[in-house]
Amino acid sequence: MIHNYLSGQWERATLQGQGPLKVIMSSREPARLSARGTDSAKRPTSAGNFLVLPPGSLTEDAPVTLVVESLTGTPFSGEAVVDLSLEEGNGTTSHFFRSNPVAGQVQAPVLQLVRSGESISVRPGEGGSSTRGLGGWCAKRRQETGQSMEVSLSRVLVDTSRSMRQLQPQVEALLRFIKDLCLTLETDLPVIERPAVSGASQDGVGAIAPAPAPGRTVVITDLPGVDTDADYLLLCEETVLETMPQARALALSPAAWQQLARQDTAYDHQTMTALDPLLDWLGQAPSTEGRTA
Repeated sequence: MIHNYLSGQWERATLQGQGPLKVIMSSREPARLSARGTDSAKRPTSAGNFLVLPPGSLTEDAPVTLVVESLTGTPFSGEAVVDLSLEEGNGTTSHFFRSNPVAGQVQAPVLQLVRSGESISVRPGEGGSSTRGLGGWCAKRRQETGQSMEVSLSRVLVDTSRSMRQLQPQVEALLRFIKDLCLTLETDLPVIERPAVSGASQDGVGAIAPAPAPGRTVVITDLPGVDTDADYLLLCEETVLETMPQARALALSPAAWQQLARQDTAYDHQTMTALDPLLDWLGQAPSTEGRTA
């Protein structure tokens, strides 16, 4: 049976879970296949582009992730994909998983195997919808390196004033990034509000005046207010921070905006370098001190 990767999802794939499971990888770039999470007493047999998972190596309480690693030590090139063939029952049953994306990664999780009773479910990547977009990619990379990652936002207020009209692509990129982070980390999504500015629901003139609220409130705007309990994510030059009476804002660098706006998935270490300040800031408490990213 052939399964095509499409927008992070597979058609439902279920293996019988009987006997050893042989996995064969096809890659145009130098790569090695490995498995994470197997029973330590029943290690898989591995040799470069294939591995064999012995019976009992998958347990119900621990999913196994198949990982493709670049042998050059550098990220896979843009648009790079690998194909995987899973054979069970001495080759009598096989599933072909085509075009698994690995671009921009050195170690790319491509399939997750989850035992449920006698059968094995196959999911894409690190569990299908559990990894989403650029935000999800950043969260997973931080977890791999042992860095803490959380989102401390309770409420996000989006400025809808006239000056923000041309900045809507940046606003949507930020909201998408935050949503992907929260979904991947399985944390609550912040409440998104678009309050009126000077009485106008769209194209008002002035600044948002956030009302006090529990938790951390962040305002996405190009014009920060004064004397509020909110933090500010600024869509403007970093020099604006110098004029704020309370330095509790973040202004993103051009490199960070470039990463947030990209449409491809060839993320690499430069992606993390550009977005690390934003990731740190999103996880900090309301008393965050302002700085630029």
